[in-house]
Amino acid sequence: MNPSFTDTRLVFNWARPPVPSIININYFTIQAIGKSECGAAGVVFVENDEGSFCVKACTESVAVEYFSHLLFQLNKIDVPNIFLIPCTSYHWNVIKNTIELATFQDEVVRRSIKSKLQSPMLLLMEYVPNLSVTYMGPQKAEKIFSGIDEISIDRLINLGRIFAMDTVINNSDRYPVLWENNGNPENLLLKVKTLEKTTTKELRNPLNFDLGFINFVAIDNRVNLLDRNCKYSLPNLVKYEENLNLFVKELVIYLDQIRETSENCCDLMKILEQNKFPQFSKFKNLRKFIKKYSYYEITPSSEFLIAMGLLICYENLTRNRISRIENLLETLKKTSKKWTDVDFIWEESLNHINLDFISGIFSIIEENLKGFEKTITWIHELTGRRFFIDEKEAFDPQILINKSLKVDESPEDIQKYKKIAGETGEEIENIKKKRRMEEQKEMNERKLKIKEIKIKRQKKAEELKELMERNFKEMKAANEKNK
Repeated sequence: MNPSFTDTRLVFNWARPPVPSIININYFTIQAIGKSECGAAGVVFVENDEGSFCVKACTESVAVEYFSHLLFQLNKIDVPNIFLIPCTSYHWNVIKNTIELATFQDEVVRRSIKSKLQSPMLLLMEYVPNLSVTYMGPQKAEKIFSGIDEISIDRLINLGRIFAMDTVINNSDRYPVLWENNGNPENLLLKVKTLEKTTTKELRNPLNFDLGFINFVAIDNRVNLLDRNCKYSLPNLVKYEENLNLFVKELVIYLDQIRETSENCCDLMKILEQNKFPQFSKFKNLRKFIKKYSYYEITPSSEFLIAMGLLICYENLTRNRISRIENLLETLKKTSKKWTDVDFIWEESLNHINLDFISGIFSIIEENLKGFEKTITWIHELTGRRFFIDEKEAFDPQILINKSLKVDESPEDIQKYKKIAGETGEEIENIKKKRRMEEQKEMNERKLKIKEIKIKRQKKAEELKELMERNFKEMKAANEKNK
C-alpha cells in the first residue's frame, strides 16, 4: 500500500488546481481530504499528487440531475466535467476504499466521510478553484460583475445564459431570478485560475486581485419538472408558467427599448460607455441577493449584459427545438438500459424526467420572442455571434453522453479495478483487525488495571476492618480493666 496514505492531510487546499482528467485518477497518491463547507451532505474533496477532484454521493434524483447536466452541456454552458460510477463497478469500491484508507488516522473524520459516501452511485466531478459571491467582498465583486472588458462582458452574458437554463428546468436553488426565495450562493461558482502554490488564504483574500477571474460555472443543477397530470403539482405549474411568461415578456420589451434608444448601434463597448440603461424590474431580487452577500450593487449596464445572456439562451433553445432534447433523453435511456436491470436508484430517477414540462416552457418562450426578430438579430450582432448555436451544427448525443457515463467497462478496466478493490478492501480489513486487537488489548489492560485497583481497595478495606476490630478489642479491654 502506498505510504502516502499515512501522510494524508485532513485540511484541503481550496485553491489547488484540478487533476488533468477525472477518468484516470491515481487514488494511491491521495494527499489531502476535505468535507463540504456549505452543508452539501454527500461531497468529499480530494487532493492527490496531480491536483484536486470531488466525489459526490448521488441522491435518488441522480438521473434527473445528470440529464440537466447534459442539457447545460448541450447549450454550451460551463459546468464541471463529471463521471458516474455505479455500485456494480469495482471502480466504486476503489474510490470508497482508498478514501477510507486515507482517513484512518482520524476515526471521527473517517466515519464522517464514510457516511457521506453511502450511495449506490458515486459521481466523480472536476474540482473548480473558485469564489462564490460570499467570498468576493465589494471590490472583487465590482471587478467581477462589471462589464469593463471582453472577458468580463462574456462572463456576465454567460451568467445570463445560466439563469435562462435555470428557468427552463425550474432550478430555484441558485440565484433568485424568477423565484421568490432566498436562493443559494454556493451553487454558482466563479472559476479562478490558480497555481500549485496558491493557498486558500490567498484565494479568499478579498483584496487579492492577482488571481485570474475566468467564468461562472454552474454546479448542482437541481431540476423540478412539475407534472401537469398530478393534481398536487398542477397549481404550482400554472403559477410557474404565468411567472415565466411575464418574465420573458418583460425581458424582450426591456432589451427592445434599449435597442431603439441605442439607434441599432452594433458596437457593444460604445453602448456600454453611454451607460443609458434603465434597471430591469425583474432583477430586483437578483440585485438584493448579490448586495446581501458581497455588499456590491450591480449596475444597470451589468443587468443589460445578463439580460442579453438570457435572451441569447432562450433564442438558441427554441430555434434548436425540443427534438434535440428528446433525442438526448432517448439516447440516454438506451445507453443506460443495463442499469435498469439492477437494484439501484437509476431507473426510478430516469422515469421522473418529464419533457412535457420543458416542452411547455419552450412554447412560452417561443411565443414571447415572436415579433422581436430585430432585437434578437441585434443581440447576436453585438456579441459577434459568439454565443450563437447553429441548428445545422452536427449533434451526436452519444458522444456527449460517453464523456461522462460508461455502462460497459473494458475487460482491462474491470481487472484493474477488481485487483485494486481487493487489495484495498483487504488492507482496510487488516487495519480494522489490527485496531480491534489494539482495542481488545487496551480493554484487557483496562480490565486488568480495574481488577488490580479492586484488589488493592479490597485489601485496604480488609486492613481497615482488621484495624477497627483491633481498636475495638483494645477499647473493650481497657474499659473492663477500669471497672
